[in-house]
Amino acid sequence: MGERPLLERLQVKAGRRLALLNAPKGREALFAGAARASLNEAEVVVSFAATRAEMAARLAKLTAEARKDAILWLAYAKKTSPHFGEIHRDVIHEFTRGVGLDTVAQIALDDDYSALRVKRTG
Repeated sequence: MGERPLLERLQVKAGRRLALLNAPKGREALFAGAARASLNEAEVVVSFAATRAEMAARLAKLTAEARKDAILWLAYAKKTSPHFGEIHRDVIHEFTRGVGLDTVAQIALDDDYSALRVKRTG
């Protein structure tokens, strides 16, 4: 059995709309076919960050503006990627604990990027 399509793994199902934030150049094509919506309307949100400052800003925006029931994904370059910055799984764990989020799942977006799903804890 082959791997499930990316949009299915992100839980972008029929009727769900995607907000894609700060996708690096060339990565928007990964999300082709998804219905789009603004951050405050989307049922699924994928937000990219490369630095700690970007992660802090993205989390502040997500917690303030995303729907309370939205499926939230924090995307980052893998350590093996030429695009790797300051963000990796442990950094995301550190940041999310401080803003009422908990990491619950991880997926590969492609060979260079991964994403962690986070849920609100309160």
